[in-house]
Amino acid sequence: MQHTATGTTLRASGVASLPQVPWGEHLCQFYRTTQDLTDLLVPFFVEGLRNNERCVWVTAEPLRTDDARAALRAVLPDLVQRERAGQIELHDYTDWYVKHGARGADEIIACWLDREAEALHTGHAGLRISGNAPFMQSGQWPAFSAYEARCHRAFASRRILALCSYALDQCTPGRLLDVLRAHSIAIVRDRGRSHALRSATAVMAFLAGEPEPSRCGHTVEIFGELGFPGDDIARWLRASIDRGEAAGAIARRTHLERIRKELAAIGVDIDDEAARERLVLVDADRVFAESWSRPGFREMPVIEQVLVPIARALDRHKRIRFYGELVDRFAAAGDCDGALELERWWQRLLAQRPIELRCGYQVASFAGSLEDLRRVCTAHDAMVPSRGPVEAERAIAERDLLSLAVQPIRDHLMTLQRVMSELGKAVTLAELGGIVDRECRDAFHAARVALLAGHDNGWRDLVSERPFPIIVPDGDRPMHFATAKAIGAAHPELAPASLQAASVVPLLARERVGVLVLGYDHERELDIAEQGLLADVARQIAHAVERARLHDATEASSRAKDEFLAMLGHELRNPLAPILTAVQLMRLRGADQFVKERSVIERQTTHLARLVDDLLDISRIARGKIELQRRPTELASIVAQALEQVSPAIDERGHEVQVRISSGLAVDADAARLAQVFANVIGNAVKYTARGGRIDVTARPSSGGVAIVVRDNGRGIDAELLPRVFELFVQGEQGMDRASGGLGIGLGLARRLVEMHGGTIRADSDGPGCGSAFTIELPRITDLRRPAPVTGERSACEPDRDHAPVVAAVMNRRL
Repeated sequence: MQHTATGTTLRASGVASLPQVPWGEHLCQFYRTTQDLTDLLVPFFVEGLRNNERCVWVTAEPLRTDDARAALRAVLPDLVQRERAGQIELHDYTDWYVKHGARGADEIIACWLDREAEALHTGHAGLRISGNAPFMQSGQWPAFSAYEARCHRAFASRRILALCSYALDQCTPGRLLDVLRAHSIAIVRDRGRSHALRSATAVMAFLAGEPEPSRCGHTVEIFGELGFPGDDIARWLRASIDRGEAAGAIARRTHLERIRKELAAIGVDIDDEAARERLVLVDADRVFAESWSRPGFREMPVIEQVLVPIARALDRHKRIRFYGELVDRFAAAGDCDGALELERWWQRLLAQRPIELRCGYQVASFAGSLEDLRRVCTAHDAMVPSRGPVEAERAIAERDLLSLAVQPIRDHLMTLQRVMSELGKAVTLAELGGIVDRECRDAFHAARVALLAGHDNGWRDLVSERPFPIIVPDGDRPMHFATAKAIGAAHPELAPASLQAASVVPLLARERVGVLVLGYDHERELDIAEQGLLADVARQIAHAVERARLHDATEASSRAKDEFLAMLGHELRNPLAPILTAVQLMRLRGADQFVKERSVIERQTTHLARLVDDLLDISRIARGKIELQRRPTELASIVAQALEQVSPAIDERGHEVQVRISSGLAVDADAARLAQVFANVIGNAVKYTARGGRIDVTARPSSGGVAIVVRDNGRGIDAELLPRVFELFVQGEQGMDRASGGLGIGLGLARRLVEMHGGTIRADSDGPGCGSAFTIELPRITDLRRPAPVTGERSACEPDRDHAPVVAAVMNRRL
């Protein structure tokens, strides 16, 4: 069924001076509030329903489906019936795309065209659709922008009226321009009214609160990284030459070379036209370097290198058409005020001379500042339509636009990820210097890299021990120098380094931690993308420097602590040996009247010796000084040694100890060290179990090893303390008299010795008053053959005669 495209009219309250809109139009609106969306979209669909059109409203934040339906129902009492009849559909945008399985732009557009065919087949006048753009924050903008441009083409010849909504406060300059290029009419809400604007210039003027210019002698063109219109500018300049007038351009070196090639390709003899002063070509990079005064510009270099050649051309050819990017160089340097000052300088010149000026800006120059974009656009008479996504797609032939649009971002992220991964491998400042040197040379093609870090004794280069000038910028902003002359003016101390270009970037974490210097052996200017990558890399290097400095400081502190503990242990041990010797001599001489006192001195001195030994062992382990003397050993004999070490404490507290060790259990271990482990664990059970308590020691085969469990019915372990029980100097709560003693070292030492044997240790407890269990798992060997299972039970009152000889000797020694 064929229909003529007679069009439809936007008539609704709050919409002023909107023209009749024909079928096939692709409109956009910019909103700031949810009410802005409601005020236009509700009348938009009400009008469509009354015109017998099929309507599809795909909703998104901030106006979701339920809210949109409620707003429509307030003015359309029969909304439910219209939904049931299929005249209008409301969908959340995620449900819409999932429901139709659309993944690419072509598939989504096919869904819309199918809806149009259904609408016409069922007798509706056409299809009216609307969607919000929730992609502003989701990183999907390049693909979505290309999709909008394709919709613009696809809807042009169809009975479809589409209205897309964009949050103005979320629009960056690049996104705003992409939207304007992909839509025929822009609707902007202001003070409760809607205004339909048909050009990008009109929108920019409206947003800036200024009237739309009426003349076009001073125009602006804004293009993306892939969209420099060199061929279009060349044709524009040639048209002036063909009329017998002059033409010229001041552009970046790369763009100037592109213009030369395009002019030559369309038959312009560049050398001949330049000799006749009918073609003026000027390097904007050179003029900028000499005219920028941070901020603002010096007039004389511009007059000498730009105005004088233009004046000579005008003397001979009366008029000139001129393309300029010098103002963009100011904007790209972050000096929008300087760019506008130069634009006003041009305006005064245009008022006096017959010059037609076309200014070119890269959208990246605005660094996300929508306000700067407005100021620049309204400083011109009109905006020249530039390459949108569709034109860029044609210009790069068979290469895919979306891949190209995303590729710089992908490259940026991949480089940053690689650098972050490599920086993560650096633990010390010494390791960091080599990584920074390698990665910065690779990522930025630098000939020389210096990582200057501050220390107590001044600054030094972590990359190389070779002398390098210490540069400490006053501010926190990076400085990029494209020529040796610029370097010499800002940092004369770099002259001996013979650098032709350089970037000096302060490294900022919580404070300034250093400076990164990249040097080049040729003149080089980092573009916006490279500067952005360098800023991100520098930020990660700053954090890596801070981490490495903290690590080095911690290591120095740890070494000092270990040395102190070792010295303390040795100093404490020295007087203990003569004290113990004196006690033994007293026993030999038969001083029976001091038996009790001698026993106290001997017991407490032995306890102190054990504490000192533990302290020394912790220090030795921390410094890697302990070497295990491992050999195949029966587990029962090791447990026997441990029980013998703690038997005085067991006797004193009257504990009952039950031992069960399966036969044939052997380990490859340092028997003395492993006995120390069991003694510490059993001693811990003794310490935290009340008098007359019970302690069970069991050993059994486990998966690939042997498990030894020490269980008690004592005080138990708090849930908060349980994860930290093996940390050094951590102890359970003790009484005011600290009768149990200890430094909180024993279990920490036990864990380290177990791990050195290739085993594990863990603690379990159901809480206070429920006792605790410590499980030690060790690798098992099977080349020792032992007799029947070894079990035993020991009471403070009565021995158990069923013990195996090894354990029985321990159990009965003091009975």
